[in-house]
Order: sequence, then C-alpha cells, then structure tokens
Amino acid sequence: MVRADPKELVVLQWNCKSINAPGRYTECDNLIKAIKPHIVLLSETWLHPDKNISKFKNYNTTYRKDRPAREGGGLLMLVRDDLRHKSLQVNPIVNSMIEAQAIEIYLAHDKVNILHVYNPEQTLDLEHLDPLVDRLGRKFLIAGDFNGRHTLWDPRTNHTNNCGNNLSQYIISHPNIALATPPGLITYTSPSSGKTSTLDLSMCSNNLIQTCQVTQLPCHGSDHYPICTKIALAPDLISKKKRPQWKITDDSWVEWKLNLTAQEEVYDDINILEQEFSHSLINASINTFKKTKEKVTPKFNKPWWTPECAKVVAQRRRALKKI
Repeated sequence: MVRADPKELVVLQWNCKSINAPGRYTECDNLIKAIKPHIVLLSETWLHPDKNISKFKNYNTTYRKDRPAREGGGLLMLVRDDLRHKSLQVNPIVNSMIEAQAIEIYLAHDKVNILHVYNPEQTLDLEHLDPLVDRLGRKFLIAGDFNGRHTLWDPRTNHTNNCGNNLSQYIISHPNIALATPPGLITYTSPSSGKTSTLDLSMCSNNLIQTCQVTQLPCHGSDHYPICTKIALAPDLISKKKRPQWKITDDSWVEWKLNLTAQEEVYDDINILEQEFSHSLINASINTFKKTKEKVTPKFNKPWWTPECAKVVAQRRRALKKI
C-alpha cells in the first residue's frame, strides 16, 4: 500500500459511486487511514445539499459540490488538517455538465494548484476546458473521471469517443500539459461485461511530469479503482504544538528526591525563597523525568479489521479477476 512521504505531495482520487452506499464510507475511511494522503478527491458522491456525511478523522476541512438538480454526480474534496491551502473559486461553465473544484496548496517556497474534474458525459467541448485550465498556476495537477476513451492513455481500447478524441487533442496541443497516467492503467471495470478501461486520468504541468507518479490501488467496492498520485513536492505543513508534560513513573520518584537541591542559605525575602524552591523542583524534574513531545502530528488509527474481513475482500478480488 502506498504511504505518504514527508517530501511528497500525495493525492488520492476515487470515483466512489455514492459515498453513502452500504460499506462505501468505511472502505474509503480505511483507505485514507492506510495512505494518509494530503488531499482526497471523491467524485460521484451522490450527495444532495440536505444530506450529511460523517467526518473523516484528520480531514475536518471539506469542500462539497453537490448536484442538486438531478441524481448522481457530485464532488467531495478532503483536506488534511496540517496542510496549508486555500480554496479556489470555480464558476459553473455555461451549457456544460462538467463538475469541477480547485484548491491551492502551499509549498515551502512555491505553490501548486489542483483541479478536480468529473465529466459525466462521453462528449467534451474543448472550450469548456479553457476557463478551468487557464486559472491554474505554473505548477498544477488535474485529476478526475473524464469518461474519455482514447488510445493515448488506453492502448487496448478498440474504440474512442468524442471526449477522448477532444481531450487527447487538447493535451497534445498544449505543451504545458502532460499526461501523468501511465498508458494502460486500469481504472474501471464494467460490472455488466467485465471489460476494463482507463477513465480516471491525471494530468500535470509539464514541469512536474518527471516527479509525478500515478498508481492504481486495489478495489474498494466501486466499479472504479482508487488512484494515488505522488508528486515530489514537499508541502508546507502546519506545525501544531502543545505544552510538554512530564513522563512520570512510580519508580522514578526515588531518583527525583535524590536530585533535589538542599537549601543551605536562608532568605528573608519570601519571593527569593519561593524562586529558589521552584528552581529546585524544576531542576530535579529535568534531571529525572523525560517530557512528551511538543509537536503534534496527525494520528491515524488502524482500521477495524478481522480475519473474516480479509477473507471477504480476498474473495472479491479473486472474483474481479475472473470477470
């Protein structure tokens, strides 16, 4: 399983096909706990404005883009609590079904923009892409389910569609955009036919292609596979601190008493007496006890799991291979 490196920006994207489907939230939560990504991009959430979703631990900042008019669709972006960022405004595109949201991630001395896209149709108007891409900065990642079929990213396909043809033309005609998805990376398995294809794509600015790695993760319940993108960019993380505490054990009290400094001088000033007494206690504690860490890092609990869970998941993966 892919895990986050402090010198890498890790993005998890997944067409979850309804985050509230039976078991889907739990599968997503377990996946996040295993990878610890900085950003999670979920498409086809099937959420409505009046529907709530349980919080993901360490991801209290969420950006939702629900589809209120009809069923399906919807985007959800989860941001890890220690990531410095700001949300970018994405205006709806006139006469387009494209759903999109964007975020700006702060690096140590730079920034990178992430554009999350879901195209529910097999057609794509190139004019609808320009308003989205033009607002991105010098460094960017574009990720999502485009529903485009083309040999540029899926050499096995025996047919292309309008979206795939136009999107491939768009990539080729824009030298600042590079396809990061490896050719032939399976991201979708048809439940009816068992045929596989590459529908979920990752594109990045040309200056990031050498440091961008895109991999497929195991099935987690949806007909789309989760996709992990790692970029060799160190994000500027928020360092949270708390007051350190003494790590005291019963056995250490004897040593602590021996480290107390005997008061030899007599002071008439009670303030000086109190100060000397406090110093004696503190110095004895420093020489005896250790302290807890001052820095607070996000803690990811291990997902609830049993041998029966592992057995069922293994059966599902074997069944997928037989389709």
